[in-house]
Amino acid sequence: MTELYVLNLKDKLHKTVDDYLCLFTPERREKILRYKNLSDQNRTLWAELLARHVIALKTDTNIESIHIFRDQNGKPYISSEHNLEFSISHSGEYAVLSVGDKPNGVDVEKLTRANHNIANHFFTHEEKMILGSMNEEDFMRKFMCYWTLKESYMKCTGMDLMNVMRNVNCENISGRNFFIDDYVIGVYSEDLPDEFLEVKIPLT
Repeated sequence: MTELYVLNLKDKLHKTVDDYLCLFTPERREKILRYKNLSDQNRTLWAELLARHVIALKTDTNIESIHIFRDQNGKPYISSEHNLEFSISHSGEYAVLSVGDKPNGVDVEKLTRANHNIANHFFTHEEKMILGSMNEEDFMRKFMCYWTLKESYMKCTGMDLMNVMRNVNCENISGRNFFIDDYVIGVYSEDLPDEFLEVKIPLT
């Protein structure tokens, strides 16, 4: 079964990343430091450390030996010998990871004021009908549920986001949403998790 892990970044966003850069390849260090904002550096760094921490536990190895690669579309993967599929996302004060032996995707977003114009122009007819019947608060939550599920579907399948937005009906796919504080998580997989696990990384 696909599992979902959540890491709270609140106490990490404004700390130096220098102590942990040694755990990354020169290429990844360069990408992390390319972000001007320290908070963006930390989100990128800790999201990957979350993935490496969980994968290390699952493969009974140490975190330093886990190397994450990315394909031409930016999708992360590890050596095929581990037989694990995973997806990473981060937003605001949270990083999330979905991992399992089947393809999966995950997205996390802050629950902000949803955009009616985006819904009207890019969601499917059925989704627009459902959203159109809701009050503003319910619309916001449902909009963000749809958005994170579409992002998750895109990450899992490699489809173009615009194609997913306009043609993939979230009511008909194998996806699930979870809420934590004022954030929503979307997960897509054939074997969905029933819950998420909040983790702490020993490095902290």
